[in-house]
Amino acid sequence: FRSLLDQSYADEVIFLGEELLEAGIRQVEMSDDEGETEGEIASCMDVVFRALPKSSLSPADQMLWAVDRELEDQWALCEGVEVFWKQKKKKTDWNILADELTKRLKRFSKKKDDRYDRDRLTDWIITALKNAGRNNEIIPICEKEAVRTDSYVRLVRILMEANQWEAAEQWIQKGIQATDKKWPGIASRLRESLREIREKQGDWLQVAADGT
Repeated sequence: FRSLLDQSYADEVIFLGEELLEAGIRQVEMSDDEGETEGEIASCMDVVFRALPKSSLSPADQMLWAVDRELEDQWALCEGVEVFWKQKKKKTDWNILADELTKRLKRFSKKKDDRYDRDRLTDWIITALKNAGRNNEIIPICEKEAVRTDSYVRLVRILMEANQWEAAEQWIQKGIQATDKKWPGIASRLRESLREIREKQGDWLQVAADGT
């Protein structure tokens, strides 16, 4: 990979990197070598992500390619992608990425088992919207996804960051009611967020009452 990149064959490195990751994920799932396989694949992928900005892909397509690889990766094989994301991206390209990922979310499977993958895709949509300057679209998406995937903690965090305290409390109560029995860990984190809100508001009596 390094030799190909040194010879300016960035597109070939990208093509081979995609195949390597696909095959590597299968190999890692079957291997039991204390992380040796993961390390070797990750090392190769580091070179791939250095090649990405030098490829013939448009900047927006480069970003989409990187997102796709991260979404595929369940084994920390793509940690080297940070080299790519540290390079400045244009707002127009973030805008294109946000639109494409939003389209994918609309086409996403409705199976409950896909909750984790759907949340990861939504996280990337949020990142793209922020960098595109489309912050007003983030909360509506998070509200829909909270009901769909029980991602109430993410929604409440974003509402708190926007200083929308009343809305945050309302969604905390909805989230606790929806998750208390089936996802007690989520309900617990929501209660922690509620205590944090009370503390910020100086409502120490309620903080004390919540702690009893």
